[in-house]
Amino acid sequence: MNIDYLKERNSLVIHYEITQQYRIVFIIFVLNIINACINLYILKDSRWGVFEMLWVTIGMASVVMLIYYSLSFYQKSKVNYVELNDIEALVERTFFGKKKYSLLLVDGSKRHFSRLATPHEMTRTKELFKTIGVRTIKG
Repeated sequence: MNIDYLKERNSLVIHYEITQQYRIVFIIFVLNIINACINLYILKDSRWGVFEMLWVTIGMASVVMLIYYSLSFYQKSKVNYVELNDIEALVERTFFGKKKYSLLLVDGSKRHFSRLATPHEMTRTKELFKTIGVRTIKG
């Protein structure tokens, strides 16, 4: 993930492949649902046992997670250019001892930076937002 500041446009350019990641997750969940349906169709004539209940559970969990990921995908911002006027704050939160960053936008959506893996990238990003005047809040 790479974040660049464009002074002439007064905006940030975020090079991030969030749609690719979600597309892969969607495909996995859809394949899982198809696999559960095929296995339940094959086992429909037999009595309900452990395997039938397992496939029903896997299929229902996949449907619920597919709906959840679909809704969360549309709530997240996917725009590559973010105007500085649209940024409310840089949110820093700690999750199991690891710092995670996201942008809180004015419209209420969040832009997650899950690809900031190294401490150098995190420090560089935090310094960039400090120099352009975006406040940092703990979330």
